[in-house]
This record gives sequence, C-alpha cells and structure tokens, in this order.
Amino acid sequence: MEFSTQTIESGFTNNYRANSLQRFIKPRELFDPTNKQHVKEYALFLKMQQWKNNCPFFLEDPYTDIPTMINAKLAMHFLRKFVDDVKV
Repeated sequence: MEFSTQTIESGFTNNYRANSLQRFIKPRELFDPTNKQHVKEYALFLKMQQWKNNCPFFLEDPYTDIPTMINAKLAMHFLRKFVDDVKV
C-alpha cells in the first residue's frame, strides 16, 4: 500500500487540528448547584445572554432546555435549605 505525501501531510494536519480543538473545547458535565464554578458560568450566561464558549452542561430529563433545568436545580437547592429549617 502506497501513501502519497499529500495523504501523510493531510493526516498530520487533521490530527493536529483535532488535538488543538480538544484543548479549547471543554467537556460537558452535569450542572451541580453546589459547585460555585457552575453557578458562576450560569450567571455569566444570564448576564451575556450567551455561553462563554459552548454550553458546558448536559441537558437532563425531564427538562427541554438547559436554562430552565438550571433554574429548577438552583431553586430546589436553595429551597431545601429553608424547608429543612422550618419547624412544624
């Protein structure tokens, strides 16, 4: 099997591009309302009306969009603190 110089060079170029992109693309993760970095990332989204790079969070069931999911998770996180303090 013969390889032309063009095949080798284009393969090298494609691998280099893929590796370069991987350094800049942050993998997605589940939103955690206790993680300050996650909350800061969402606050920046609310302020700028767009994600800094790409959306860093996975969409989870039963939600249909990420902002609604994050709002619900944050609300439940903070409400749980108040509910636990309520004395009956």
